[in-house]
Amino acid sequence: MLTILSSVRSLFRGFRSSPGFLVVVLFTLAVGIGATAAIFTVVNAVLIRPLPYPEPERLVEVWNRAPGMHLDQFEHSGAAISSIAGTTTCWRTWGSTVKVPSP
Repeated sequence: MLTILSSVRSLFRGFRSSPGFLVVVLFTLAVGIGATAAIFTVVNAVLIRPLPYPEPERLVEVWNRAPGMHLDQFEHSGAAISSIAGTTTCWRTWGSTVKVPSP
């Protein structure tokens, strides 16, 4: 126990004699802790926590391509998506084709 206390005293004496080193050490610790917290937040939100929707595996993306108009994609309104769902028998999701029952 005395060895630990003498090491801590020596550490504080060193920090008092060279305050620039103390600033560098504290800045390094702050950046490391902040980066770790930020990375964990992203990983938790993207990979660990499920989507906040009921039955998230049934979510699909609807898009339309209009190459003649030089538009890669444009969005549809909710009413347009409902009418598309009523008239379409097939949806494309993540490269696979899924049959949608007709109403």
